[in-house]
Amino acid sequence: MENSPVFWNIQGKILYDTERSFFDYETSMSVNWNNKLARKVLLTIMRLFNRPSILDIKTNGVAIWTYMNLKNAIFYKLPIIFNEIVLRDEYLYTKNNLLFLTVSYHLVLDEAYINSLNNYHNYISYDSNKMMLYVKSRTLEENLVILNIFLNNNKLPKKDIGNRIRNEMILLNKKPEKEFVNVMKTYINSINNRTNIIKLPKYINNNTSQNIINSNEEEQEEQEEQEEQENRDLDSE
Repeated sequence: MENSPVFWNIQGKILYDTERSFFDYETSMSVNWNNKLARKVLLTIMRLFNRPSILDIKTNGVAIWTYMNLKNAIFYKLPIIFNEIVLRDEYLYTKNNLLFLTVSYHLVLDEAYINSLNNYHNYISYDSNKMMLYVKSRTLEENLVILNIFLNNNKLPKKDIGNRIRNEMILLNKKPEKEFVNVMKTYINSINNRTNIIKLPKYINNNTSQNIINSNEEEQEEQEEQEEQENRDLDSE
C-alpha cells in the first residue's frame, strides 16, 4: 500500500492503486482546463460514454460526444435521449453559475413551448429547422432537471426559474442512491413521454402485443378448463 500512488479523485476522496484509479489519475493530470468543475464533469462523462469524438484537453478546450458516441448508450438504466453533448472549459469571474455543458435533444417542440422560450433563454434554445433543442447546465443530471421543469412548467415566471432549478437540485442531492436513480429515471420517462424522443422498435411492440394475446388466450383456456371441471363435478353428484 505504501508504494501505491495516492491522489484525489473527482469527488475529493483519496484513492489508491486500482485500474479505475489510474484512469482518473492519468486523465485528470493531462486535462489542463481552468474550470475545475468542468474537468470533473469531463472525467465523469468519459467514464459513462468513453472518449468523445472531439477532445481538446488544453486550456479553453472542448469535448463533444456526437450521436454516434451516444446512440447505443444507456443512462440510469434507460436508453439515451441525448443527441449530442458539448462540454467547454469556460471560466468567468461572476457570482452566477456558469453553464458550461450543452446537451442537444432531437425533437419537435410544440408552439406552446416555443412561446415560453423567452423566459428560459438563459437555459434553453430551439432550432426549428434542425428540430433541435439545446439545454445548458453544469451536469447531465441538472440538464434533465431543467428540461423537465420546462416541459412541465413552461409558464413559470422568469424570476422563479433559477430558484426552482436550484431547489430541485438540492432535494435531489439529498436523496439516497437508489431513490436518486429512480427520480432520474422518472425525469427521463417524463421528458420522453412529452417529446417522443425515443420510439420503441416495431419488433418490441409486436412482441409486447403478442405476449398480451398469448396471456389472454392462456387465461381463457384456464377459465374453460375450470368450467368443464365444475360441470363434471355436478354430473358426478
